[in-house]
Amino acid sequence: MRNAVFKGIVGAVNNIGLRKKLYTSLLVFIFIPLLVFGYYLYDKFSARLIDQFEYTAGQAFEQTAGYLEYKIFNVNSIANIVMMESKIQELFKYTPSDQYNESIIQDEYYRDNLNFLYSLERSKDIYRIGLYVPSELVFANERDHFFNWSSLAESGIVERMEENGGKLIWLPSGILDPGHGGQTNLISALCRIRNLGNYHQTLGACRIDLLESDVHDIIARARATPSSLVALVNENGQTIASVGDSQLLAAGLAQQEISDILQEPGEAQVSAKIKIENRHGVLLYKDVKGTDWKLLSFIPDEDMLRTTESVKKETAVFVLVLCVLAYGFAIFISSTITSRIKKLVVQLKQTERGDFKQPVVFRGGHDEIGQLGMKFNHMLGKISDLIEEKYNLGKSVKGAELKALQAQINPHFLYNTLECIRWMTKENKSEEINRLLYLLARFYRLSLSRGEEVIPLRDELEHIKAYVEIQNIRFDDSIQLEIDVPEELMELNLIKLVLQPIVENSILHGILEKENGTGRIQVKAECQGDELELTVTDDGPGIEEEVLKNILNSDKRSRNSGYGIKNVNERIKLYYGSEYGLEYVSVYGEGTTVRIRLPAHEAVLQAN
Repeated sequence: MRNAVFKGIVGAVNNIGLRKKLYTSLLVFIFIPLLVFGYYLYDKFSARLIDQFEYTAGQAFEQTAGYLEYKIFNVNSIANIVMMESKIQELFKYTPSDQYNESIIQDEYYRDNLNFLYSLERSKDIYRIGLYVPSELVFANERDHFFNWSSLAESGIVERMEENGGKLIWLPSGILDPGHGGQTNLISALCRIRNLGNYHQTLGACRIDLLESDVHDIIARARATPSSLVALVNENGQTIASVGDSQLLAAGLAQQEISDILQEPGEAQVSAKIKIENRHGVLLYKDVKGTDWKLLSFIPDEDMLRTTESVKKETAVFVLVLCVLAYGFAIFISSTITSRIKKLVVQLKQTERGDFKQPVVFRGGHDEIGQLGMKFNHMLGKISDLIEEKYNLGKSVKGAELKALQAQINPHFLYNTLECIRWMTKENKSEEINRLLYLLARFYRLSLSRGEEVIPLRDELEHIKAYVEIQNIRFDDSIQLEIDVPEELMELNLIKLVLQPIVENSILHGILEKENGTGRIQVKAECQGDELELTVTDDGPGIEEEVLKNILNSDKRSRNSGYGIKNVNERIKLYYGSEYGLEYVSVYGEGTTVRIRLPAHEAVLQAN
């Protein structure tokens, strides 16, 4: 099947003009490398741009995380300063009384500590620093820089501070009272203030507020593209601040993969391929030191690929220009080469009718094409003489070979059969004699085949059936013949008297040389591509290796080669070509197989 398809393709290509084939080949061998080169350039430049993009995005992300950590460090520093400040320690240790000047004392505490907090706010670029003080103090409900400790205790946040030890706890906007009527969104850090004289005693709490808008502006620096997403998220999945599509953020936080990332410790920047709402992209994430936050940045793939669009267009234009130039070059080269050959082809068409004696009139100079014209005229004369000579010689050789083979086979077999009839006559076996004479007549009728040299495979098989039955009469049914040939192969043509000499050899030098003198012969046929393979297998004693090497070359009859084997092989090669013929495979002591390779196309056989 594949051979047929290949031949069909070759035939179609052969029908295309030389000029078209030439410039098509030039175009193919120029265009393909150009396209590959263009793709290579695009791929390399795109990869480099994407790498540069990712590097730049990673640097911006790292710098943003660093600046956030700097802000957190400032907050921690403020918390430590507040906790160590003696005025604040005194404030929390003060016990209100009923003295007449109590309000004056508390006012002094209030002003001293408020001024201290103001100075810290200005020096550390902090929005607000507040204290949660005992409810007994008159300014405990001031709700700007001083807050009532009881309100914090009721919220359950005190327990969280205790569990967190001396570390800050960070709360997103809306958890604590933001102040200013709720008009300002604040991100708050809380730490407990311990008694420096008794470190296990909690006196109150310090609250340090950052404007959410300031944090928003900081993380916006990590935004690599307009459609990318940057967010600060704590370990519970609460959003501290975000820049970008809030719906995309909500969908991402709902994914188990991102939930696992939030619980995964890691101070170093990490990148991972991820998919959020059917959008593929790269996720950068990193812990923010001093907090339970993670800084996340999701950059969609389409944003990164958009940076390569200009490279794609420029590469396409570059390759297109080169392809146009290559097309013009291919046409020029093919026309230059084929124009004079085309003139020669016009002259050669006059010889298409088979008149090899008509010379080609061509004046082409002394270059390769001019020499081609002169050599062609010389070749025409030689071909004409050789065709006639070969035709006559081949006809004579084939006839002589066929006659020689028939002369070898028929007298030898006829002699043995007549000898058998003579002995049967002495024993008065009239029925066997009648049967034997019928088979003998059928055998020779099939041998002659009405003078045809090429016969159907069906007749060749009938011929060996008649031959084996005659031999079974002679040797008491000692030969079992099995024929396995598909019906669709029966009408394939082949030269006659191919199988019979091989079957005869299998009987006389195979089966009859066994101790019991009995055996089996199998004849099979199958098509392999455009070849017909016939096999004749016997279970005789086999052939020795040294004999097997020369079995098709010896001109003499040997113990393992009967009349006609060499002749059959040579006849096949004469009729069909040197690639066809016989092949012997034998295992000494087990049996012999003869493979006969012939062309399977009936038309080819008939033409021969």
